Amino acid sequence: MNFLDAYRKYSVEVTDAPLDFAKFISIATAGILIGRSRFIQLGHQRIYPNFYVVVLAPSGLYRKTTSLSISQSIVRAVDNTKLYATDFSQEKLMEIMQENTTGIFYYFEFKTLHSMMKKDYLVGVKSMFTEIFDSPEEQKVERKTQSYIIRSPCVSLLSATTIDWFTESIKDSDIEGGFLARFLYVHSRKKPRNDAFPKDPDPDQWREVVALADEIQKLAITETTSSQMKFDDDAKEIYIKWYKHFSDRFESEFNPLYRSLFARFQSYVLKI
Repeated sequence: MNFLDAYRKYSVEVTDAPLDFAKFISIATAGILIGRSRFIQLGHQRIYPNFYVVVLAPSGLYRKTTSLSISQSIVRAVDNTKLYATDFSQEKLMEIMQENTTGIFYYFEFKTLHSMMKKDYLVGVKSMFTEIFDSPEEQKVERKTQSYIIRSPCVSLLSATTIDWFTESIKDSDIEGGFLARFLYVHSRKKPRNDAFPKDPDPDQWREVVALADEIQKLAITETTSSQMKFDDDAKEIYIKWYKHFSDRFESEFNPLYRSLFARFQSYVLKI
């Protein structure tokens, strides 16, 4: 069994969260373990498997926090240096990211991050997150007293919030700024069942998930250079058909204000 299947099998046993949550969070978890060891070349740009994901669901019994915590626990078990702190000054954040250039932020409530970025002492963090999403060769951040250079970053961010909060709190200016356009939004109202008492974790099943995650991590860290992933002819044909359909709809059907929210779909299709 591969990591994605083992992750999803474990998740569906211990939580009644919508299946789509585990489907996409498992991919994002694998991506952070792979880091910059794999990429797809798209013209001049290299596409690395980092993800910004927001899980959207109604308030209540949709297990958004549980879904994120499974991913967090796996990363912690395999390599806890990849877990970035979620409460920070900008200077401290830069120091941490200079030392650990591949990592992931977990915000169990997106409005926490949204509120943080409005604080005076975190001016510039939103633009940094926006720019570093594309995993440049280096990211330079200027502060009043010091400059920071983050080399070869591969940063992911997983979060969740309610649909009501998101639609009521996100303004047009937030969308136009580019930060929200980097996210993949996973929305579901369909649960496989309703558990009054979720099952206890199966220790053997959990060990299998962690062991498979560890295999991905070890494969990534043993390679000294990044390897390019290439499409075979059949995959290229599928992608070309999808891209034509998507680009036609993008121009003709999407509200111009919200087009930026879909601008990264091409990158995410390639990452997935």
